[in-house]
Formats: sequence, C-alpha cells, structure tokens
Amino acid sequence: YFFLQSKDFIPALKDSPFSLSTRLGKFKLGFGEETWTDNLVEGIVPSNSAARATVVDEGLEFAGKVKLDKIGLEPLGVVVSVSDGNSGVGSDSTASKAFMGKLYHNPIKPLYVSGSYYNSGELDSSSSEMSLAGVTSAIQSGMAWRRSVWELDARYDFGKGKKPLEPMVFSDSKAIVRLSYGEFKDDGNRTRSGNLGFVDGIYNLNKKFYAAGRYSFIDMNGDVTATLNSVTANRYDRFSLGGGYRWNDNVILKLGYDWNKNSGPGVNDADDNLLSALVATQF
Repeated sequence: YFFLQSKDFIPALKDSPFSLSTRLGKFKLGFGEETWTDNLVEGIVPSNSAARATVVDEGLEFAGKVKLDKIGLEPLGVVVSVSDGNSGVGSDSTASKAFMGKLYHNPIKPLYVSGSYYNSGELDSSSSEMSLAGVTSAIQSGMAWRRSVWELDARYDFGKGKKPLEPMVFSDSKAIVRLSYGEFKDDGNRTRSGNLGFVDGIYNLNKKFYAAGRYSFIDMNGDVTATLNSVTANRYDRFSLGGGYRWNDNVILKLGYDWNKNSGPGVNDADDNLLSALVATQF
C-alpha cells in the first residue's frame, strides 16, 4: 500500500455534526468486515472465509461520520471510494471507474451492522481488483465484463471488555459472533452470479485461552464452475475450528483445522483439508 491520508479534509467541519477524512493512492478498500482481519495475525483462525471478498486498488476515498446524538443514536459511518477497478499496479483502461459505498452503524451498543456495495465499472477484458475466492477474471477469456458485489454484515458482542472489539482475536470480550451474507454478478457476453457468506465467533475461555470457529461458503448459480480457492467447483464450503493462546498483548499461538468441501457438475470433492499451527505477532 502507498497512499496519502488527511484526517480533517475540510477543517470547517470540525465543530459540525460531520467529519471527513480522505485517502489517495493504493490502499485496501473497506468492503465488508472480514477484509480488516483476513490475515494470519488478526484472524480468529489461521484461514479466511471460503469467499474472502477483498479489493486493493488505486483511487480516492472519502470516509466520515454523521453525529446522531441529538436523536439519541450512535454516529452513522459513511465510506465512498472511486478507483481503477482493473488489476495491475498503475495500469488503467479508459473505461468507467470502480465505485464502492459503505454504511455502518451501532444501533445498540453490543450490535454493529454494515452494508457494502462494489461495482467495478467496465473492465474491458482485464481482471478485476475485487477478488472472490481468488477469482478475478471473466467467465470467458477476452470478454468485456463488469463485476458487482453487495454484502451485509453484523457483529454482536457478549460481555464487552476494555479492549477494542476489532480485531476480535485481541479483544477481551467474553464472546463475539459475526454474520455475513452477500451476492455477486459478473456481467458480459455470458453471466456468472452467486452468493457468499459466513458465520463465525470467538469465545474467551479466560484471559489467555480462546476457542473460535467459522462456517463459510461461496455458491454460483446454475452449472457454472470456476477455480474457487485453486479448486474447480460450482460451490465451495469451509468449516474451520481453532483456538489460541495469548502469550502477551502482541503474540498469539494459534492452532486450526479446515474441512473444505467443493461440489458441482462433474466435480469430484478435492482432498484439501488443512491443519495449521503458527505463532502470530503484531508490532
């Protein structure tokens, strides 16, 4: 990543109900919620969800909050970005640009909800910067196309502790549960569409030990297949169980096991289950 950031883009808004920050350059777009913890250090288990919707691109982002304290509510968060859309650092076509919009809110203190929408714009025959289960290319080589994705996320905190809720693996809350669901559509001479989602959670046995689990999937409509997480399939499911030991506030020992199942017309379930053990450190 390489970007410039301004926390108070419009100084006149400092004393108003609105706040606004900007980013310009190459950065991770805030689509969904898993994107902030889809790594070995901050994830509750060593693996990611089956779909892992993520996008890193060059562009301009505006993010801010609208204060709602006068009506007794928490602030409403807003994120809007415009980016290249097609893959390749510094490369861009003359086609329309990608758009991402996101709203997030705490309707009640234990509950956080967000909604995200992404549209790649016309990609011509290029790959998309938005990755779904590792799929970034069109259904057919050389085809002009575009990708659109929406996702709804919710997180509920049981017994909030003193530490932040994100990343969940470092939180001292008693337990946290997340739910995510979305749909995608790849449009061109041929269409590919489907849905994706996950439910996961973490339970702190005590200050040192925690247990975690996740079920996730990505499912394509019809008989279409694609290379989902390096395996040809129409549907990919992942069941993940794991746990960890917090050595200190910055070091965690993690253990996890993934049961991966793929299916589809003429597809044999690949034997790609995975056992993971690692030491994760943040600085």
